[in-house]
Amino acid sequence: MIAARFGVSLDALRSANQLRSDLLQMGQVLVIPEKQTESEPTQTEQRSTFTIPSLQETVCL
Repeated sequence: MIAARFGVSLDALRSANQLRSDLLQMGQVLVIPEKQTESEPTQTEQRSTFTIPSLQETVCL
């Protein structure tokens, strides 16, 4: 759901954060890679972050 929320692929999200599984820790900060279109140069990759909320919310990659 995080990948879909930010419009990036699950593989891109895992790769940007060196994740080997879908298990996340409360308070963990994920790097969100920016969406790229074919016309954008790939020289510099811009990123934002997302912090995993408290256990009151269900969060899936």
